[in-house]
Amino acid sequence: MGKIVCPKCEKDDQIQKVTSIVTSGVTTTNYRVDNAYGSGSGTSTSQTQLARRLNLPLLPKPKAGVEYGITTMLAIFGFVGACFFVFMFLNGEISFIGLIIYGAVEIGLISLAVNSSKKVQKRNAEVEAEQNKISAKWIELYYCYRDDCVFDPRTNKHTSPEGVNRLL
Repeated sequence: MGKIVCPKCEKDDQIQKVTSIVTSGVTTTNYRVDNAYGSGSGTSTSQTQLARRLNLPLLPKPKAGVEYGITTMLAIFGFVGACFFVFMFLNGEISFIGLIIYGAVEIGLISLAVNSSKKVQKRNAEVEAEQNKISAKWIELYYCYRDDCVFDPRTNKHTSPEGVNRLL
C-alpha cells in the first residue's frame, strides 16, 4: 500500500490507527473502599472522549418480539387446550375425533414455533456476518489529529469521527 498519509493534509506525522486510539483510550481501575460507612471493592472503566468517538459501531441485536410472541401464544394455547381436554376426559365427554383434531393443532403449533425459532437464528447469523464485515473495515481505519478526521488509506475517503459509518 505504500506510505500512509492523511488525505486532507497529506502528512503522516499526526496519524494513528483508530484501533490503537480506542485501545489506549480505555482505562480500567480496580478500587477498594474501607471507611466508617463500610467497605467494598469494584472496577471502574473510563474512556477518553476521542476513543468514545472512534469506537467500533455495533449493530443492534435483532429483536425477536414477533417470533417469541408467537411462541408464547402457542404455549398458552397448548396449555389451555390440554386443560380443556383433561376437563372433558374427567367428565367422560372426550371423543376420538376431538383428540385427533387437538393433536393436529398441537403439531401445527409446534411446527410454527420451530419455524419462528429458525427465523430468529437466521437473522442473528445475518447480523453477526454484517458486524464482522464492519469490524474488518474498522480495523483498517486511521485518524488524523491535525484534521480531526477518520480515513481509509485504501480509498483515501475521509470523514469526521461521528461519520465513521460512511466509511464502513
